Amino acid sequence: MKEIIMFYIVLFVIFFYGFPDDLWALQSHGGGEGFIIHQLAHVLFAVAMIGVVIIIKKIKEFKGREWYYFSLGAFFLAFWNIWAFIGHHLERNVLASSFITSGDGIPSITIDNIVTLMYYIYKMDHIILVPSMIFFLIGLKKISSDKTPK
Repeated sequence: MKEIIMFYIVLFVIFFYGFPDDLWALQSHGGGEGFIIHQLAHVLFAVAMIGVVIIIKKIKEFKGREWYYFSLGAFFLAFWNIWAFIGHHLERNVLASSFITSGDGIPSITIDNIVTLMYYIYKMDHIILVPSMIFFLIGLKKISSDKTPK
């Protein structure tokens, strides 16, 4: 079974890294409606994650280290949604002249005012998102190891 999984992982890596193409990690949401819906999704996701934290804290069956890590992941994910919400608003206020594209097509930003500086800081949202995923992973591993017959 492990050989089959490894085969598919290697196949996946070869397929996606062997045939590179332009990747567009940032997508704009056309018009004001797309922006509003996207921001609303951040708010609802943050509220849902805060709800998960509250439920884990209140229900006594959810005691233990595994649920502590799981609630930490949910808390960080809620914090990330708030962080991203603010970052998106800052992005709309950054002057177009602050964005520079060099001759080789690499985008850069000139930090020329406080809004641009805050935008740059808020674009580092992976510093919050990656630990949240790690906490979820640790919690899920502890839950699955507790349920596995020994």
